Amino acid sequence: MRDAASSGIIMHMIATSDQFGAWASIAANVATATGVVTAIALFIWDRAKERHAREMSAYSNLNTQYTDYLRRCIDDPNLVAVEVQDNKDRKRDLHICMVLCMLESAYFMYRDQSTVFRKRQWTGWNAYMKYWCTRTEIQESWALIDQFDTDFVDHMNRLRESIASDAALQAPPLERVAATNNESK
Repeated sequence: MRDAASSGIIMHMIATSDQFGAWASIAANVATATGVVTAIALFIWDRAKERHAREMSAYSNLNTQYTDYLRRCIDDPNLVAVEVQDNKDRKRDLHICMVLCMLESAYFMYRDQSTVFRKRQWTGWNAYMKYWCTRTEIQESWALIDQFDTDFVDHMNRLRESIASDAALQAPPLERVAATNNESK
């Protein structure tokens, strides 16, 4: 009887061991599959990060060269960087291009706000962009902005529009009515 009980226990242990082995095999396969998927995802993410770093480096180098060229254009009137209507506005327009280059660089560096530092930087730079949108020199030379990145240009145009709508809301009531009447004509 004792041998029969022992052999029953042994058979149960073998069956349990086989079930455990099956579950362990399934768990190992799931872990392997998850590991492979994770490795592929990390590889793709790392490659995208490297590509973005290369693009930003190339942009930064070109931006530095362009800014250096604008400085040379300020000193040498024979060099052409931007089309100007009036030669007296040439230096001003070149300086504005330099400011816009700086703002465009900040736009690319900080717009995504992926870290606290970048978010703080973006807030400050965006306020600085808004400030420059209010400047008369920028408004008079707004056509110069078309040479910059389209996303940056769209952002600057949105800032200008928000400034214009803020100014309209802050105007005294009679000026708002006059502005509305002029817009509807």
